[in-house]
Amino acid sequence: MRIDEIKQILQILADNNTFKTIDTKKKNIIFWFNDEKDKTKINKIVLQLNYKLKTKTKNIVITLGKVSKENINEANYIKI
Repeated sequence: MRIDEIKQILQILADNNTFKTIDTKKKNIIFWFNDEKDKTKINKIVLQLNYKLKTKTKNIVITLGKVSKENINEANYIKI
């Protein structure tokens, strides 16, 4: 991801209109947003729910990425 895209993360996560899926294999929530400079790519933010960190349980961002738009249609992704 580019710096300008990373700066958008909090806005993307807070926006109720952001396209979201559940990864049924890994039990993650994925937030998707378009790459403004490459129309064949899409950005994703992967959120792990109930991640245990020592004595605390948190919802954390585990990875950011840029993938081909076709990846959004993987069988294990269900729109929410």
